Amino acid sequence: MGKNITYVIGHKNPDTDSIVSALAYAEFKKKRGYKNIVAARAGVLNQQTEFILNKLKVEPPIYISDLKIKVADIMKKRVITIKENEPLNTALLKFRNNEIRFLPVINDNKKVVGILTLSLVTDNLLKLFESSRIYSSISLIHKVIGGEIFNIERINKDEFFKAEVLLTTGTFSSFKNVLNQSELPKIVVTDDREDIINKIISNNNVKLIMFSDKSKPDIKILKKAEKHNVVLIYTNYNTTKITFLLKQTIPVSIFYSKEFKTVTPEKSLEEVKELMSKENLKGIIVVDEDEKLAGIVTRSSLLSKPEKKVILVDHNEPSQAVDGIDDIEVIEIVDHHRISPIHTDKPITFINYPVGSTSTIIAIRYKENNINPDKKTAQLLMAGILSDTVILKSPTTTKYDHQMVKWLNKFAKINYKKFATEFFKAGARIDFKNISSIITGDFKTFDMKGNKVGIGQVETVGFENFLKYKNKFIRELDKLREKEKFVLIALLITDISQQSSLLIARGEERILKKLPYKKIDKNLYELKGVLSRKKQVVPLISRLFEEI
Repeated sequence: MGKNITYVIGHKNPDTDSIVSALAYAEFKKKRGYKNIVAARAGVLNQQTEFILNKLKVEPPIYISDLKIKVADIMKKRVITIKENEPLNTALLKFRNNEIRFLPVINDNKKVVGILTLSLVTDNLLKLFESSRIYSSISLIHKVIGGEIFNIERINKDEFFKAEVLLTTGTFSSFKNVLNQSELPKIVVTDDREDIINKIISNNNVKLIMFSDKSKPDIKILKKAEKHNVVLIYTNYNTTKITFLLKQTIPVSIFYSKEFKTVTPEKSLEEVKELMSKENLKGIIVVDEDEKLAGIVTRSSLLSKPEKKVILVDHNEPSQAVDGIDDIEVIEIVDHHRISPIHTDKPITFINYPVGSTSTIIAIRYKENNINPDKKTAQLLMAGILSDTVILKSPTTTKYDHQMVKWLNKFAKINYKKFATEFFKAGARIDFKNISSIITGDFKTFDMKGNKVGIGQVETVGFENFLKYKNKFIRELDKLREKEKFVLIALLITDISQQSSLLIARGEERILKKLPYKKIDKNLYELKGVLSRKKQVVPLISRLFEEI
């Protein structure tokens, strides 16, 4: 997910109407000039929908497991970093020029190895200026201080070494005493003290001589330096400036902290807020699946709000919406079910018609706005209408469903009855090895007077196999009921060939006794002529809870 995107999305466990509505309405919005509109889905495709999309060669909507604000939504992707072997001077310039206090430290493979904060640098700089010693390399020294360099070809310029910095002040005698006090390599900073340089250049401890104030070494010194593998650098800086900059040639690896927290882009914003508060962190590194830097979250990042919005199609109940719906702005709802709406902070467009499918409403929107759908969009919308109305035979079917099928077929140009028969047959192929997926494939949760009710629906041709596996269905329903705390849970099994249904129901006995259906076996009810969960089952059970 990203910023400035509007998702058009149906309910969990989406059916055909939910999927094609998302696709067709996203296309409708684009035709009306909306930008960054994306069709999405909150669950896996069922067999019927998969058949339709494959036949029409249409890509399914993108899958979104939840709409909670994630690290990916708020993290800074353009991260200023520093490599572990870069000089401290580079870090200081990045801190100053970018007004930041936090730098991820990466290696050559772009993997994060630590963090460098301005406070860490400040604390260590104070210690550095108290000492005459540094740890650096010739290449870093030249990178930071610049100037003309000699004899670089004869040494390993990238090799790191500890050294003592000496200034050629005072007499040669006093300087010689300081020179020989320790065996550490020496970096000598001088101006025009050729008398001292000539005498000490052959000293095995001298590794680098830096000339200040444009004091270019003469040919004798150059030859001696070459003979003894001493590197020479001359610059325009004075000795004070050179000494100051030498402290900043120390590699970042000396300063950075290896104690840092990482998160993945999919981590929720709430979890990151809690972690940063608990650990008092200035920032958190975001890494991808290869542990490479993907972004950074700082305290200021937590204040940013991703401009994600959502349009809901084919549902308006919070219990049926994708997880995290409360985290983002709902700007529109298009639906044909009962109204039990999601809370919004401000007025929105809410289109709710008593028709057979949401696809019918979207087709009406196209027609009302004088927008002709392309062939595939028209075919998709027809599939949504025919699926939800069982080829215009369901009691939920209205004259508008008939009218929109007729209008859409001007653009779709298909034998819709043949097409619908094909996809209903495809959807009726059921794998009884996975009873749980049959129940949850098209499952909706309802709030009925404060009672949590779950009703799944599956379409088939013939009831034989369902009756054969009845006890397994009951066991799976019981598991789901206990897990989700349903007062009543049921599976509506609809035979599209007989235009009739069976209902397997589990719940509190006082509720089961009041179910207004013919009981033909324990926990099994006959619903002759019933095809629609929305119009024929949910309203009756809802009234049952009003009576109770």
